[in-house]
Amino acid sequence: VANQAEASGGAVRALGGETHFIACEFLENRAGGGGGAVECSYGAVAAVHSCTFRSNWASWGGAAAIRSDARATFSHTAFRSNAALQAPAMGGGVHIDHDSLVDFEFCVFVANTAMFGGAVSMDSDALVDLLNCTLRTNQGAYGGAGLYVKAAQPNLDHTLVAFNAGRAIHCVVPGRVPTL
Repeated sequence: VANQAEASGGAVRALGGETHFIACEFLENRAGGGGGAVECSYGAVAAVHSCTFRSNWASWGGAAAIRSDARATFSHTAFRSNAALQAPAMGGGVHIDHDSLVDFEFCVFVANTAMFGGAVSMDSDALVDLLNCTLRTNQGAYGGAGLYVKAAQPNLDHTLVAFNAGRAIHCVVPGRVPTL
């Protein structure tokens, strides 16, 4: 609760290795770089189950940033009222990039805010699966209130993207069209 980092990972920064979070609450954490609460990068592997990310803030990945060949699975996890509003301002809930692979299963993204990708932003060959997720009432000022996709591959299966402020899904060339 209320941790702060000048760089990335307000509460946790995993550079390689493996981390597991079960029934954790990440509340009001801040990072000057990415991952207001959690950043996983450089081959890190993370498993997040039954957690809540609420009111976290960062420049990218308000709640979490998964970067640089990292792998993560989020299941039964809620992302509420997180923000990424300082340049590059991507991924109010989660930002994913640079060949990272992320699976979201039974997750909820509500009232997250960013300039690009209110709930989730993805870039640079990220592979992202959303299964049985809900993305609602998120805000993306310049694109993708639900999802912002640039040079990445999202797959949505039984996922609701509704009542978001701004385009629900924004694909930027050379972004790929999501598989729905």
